[in-house]
Amino acid sequence: MNMSAARSISASASASAVKSVGALAKTAAVLGAAAVLLSAAFAQEALTAKTVRRTGGWLFPDDVMARMAPHAASGGAVGPDGLLYVLGHDRPEMYVLAKPLRGPVLTHVTTIAVEAEGQAFSFAPDGARRIAAVDRRKGEILLIDLPEVGTSGLSGTQFFRKR
Repeated sequence: MNMSAARSISASASASAVKSVGALAKTAAVLGAAAVLLSAAFAQEALTAKTVRRTGGWLFPDDVMARMAPHAASGGAVGPDGLLYVLGHDRPEMYVLAKPLRGPVLTHVTTIAVEAEGQAFSFAPDGARRIAAVDRRKGEILLIDLPEVGTSGLSGTQFFRKR
């Protein structure tokens, strides 16, 4: 399991920190392709512009579903490397997924240990491998630097967006 580094911002943080998190969320909403999670078993890709248009759908792999059970995924986004990153509901883990070569089941690339236990998150708008996530228990926003993920065994068609 890959490890990540995090720092937290108190819920009563400065106005500039709150604006930065808002900018992360707004930027994530307007990026080219977005994964919209419907249940613990299904992910849907949609293009976001003035309207949302479904462009594909896949099943989560059994091993990821088992780790998320009995809950559904809490949040997901396409990362700067073109892979899908998903948080479960309770475990402090992020699942990195790629499109399947064939068939309906996503490819589980790796699992990253993160300090966030579920909830939505957003990638940094500058393309860095940093996310902003919520720590429900402490009422804090966590800024988490994610490690690089090995993609050498993946085909170019397995990415959700061009890198």
